[in-house]
Amino acid sequence: MGGAYSALAEDGSAAYWNPAGLAFVKAPHITSAYEDLYGLGLLRYTGMGYTQPKLGGGTASFQYLRLQTVGEASFFTYAENTYLLAYGRHLYGPLFGGVATRFYSANSEQKASAIGYDAGLMFSPSLEDRFRLSVALQDANEPRLRWNGGATDVLAPTLRTGALLRLGPVSDFTAEHSRRRREKSCYRAGMAHHLMGRRFVLRAGVHKTVGQDSWNLALGGGLSFKRLRLDYAWDHHETLGDSQTFSLSFRFGP
Repeated sequence: MGGAYSALAEDGSAAYWNPAGLAFVKAPHITSAYEDLYGLGLLRYTGMGYTQPKLGGGTASFQYLRLQTVGEASFFTYAENTYLLAYGRHLYGPLFGGVATRFYSANSEQKASAIGYDAGLMFSPSLEDRFRLSVALQDANEPRLRWNGGATDVLAPTLRTGALLRLGPVSDFTAEHSRRRREKSCYRAGMAHHLMGRRFVLRAGVHKTVGQDSWNLALGGGLSFKRLRLDYAWDHHETLGDSQTFSLSFRFGP
């Protein structure tokens, strides 16, 4: 959906996009994902996590994310692990909130670590949840990766603001603006359409960073069978190349 997801995320992935979305989780589930970044066969992004609702009136989620060099890039070994613990719940009336803690661990020729904090809010005024506004701040404390050799890298905060419009029970439309401090803004929009009693879903989206000549296209889809869900996404980038993501989730309970 072009990355326009912070207002729609309502499964374990909300721990990353906007922890307030965890308040909408209805059943415990496991999530996993594999991404080939930019189609180069050089960077791999993987993730796995578990999400548990009905804890203290809200939902907790633990996610493990790993970025690493592979293939011909192995001459420069780099691995970045993120351990993400998030919690979201209903606050009052149409307002939902969430917080998250990230522990970063990077390993190259040297090692570094840092702790970051996220926060998010979701506003859903309709009882049918037809419309949402969202705001999420990632790495609000500007965590500092301190390397063994003495160097320090500062992780700049990222602000995401988004909106979701649901047309009936089958179509979702999203829009989002994101900006990382000291970087250019990115505009995103996406849609998802469900078929056959929500067993199938088709997705499409676009995104553009200020300064790019054209919009980049993203396409994908998903299939649900009982408690199992399989999703695929293809994302085009103007200069770096295309990325492909496969994800699998398993829901416990009804």
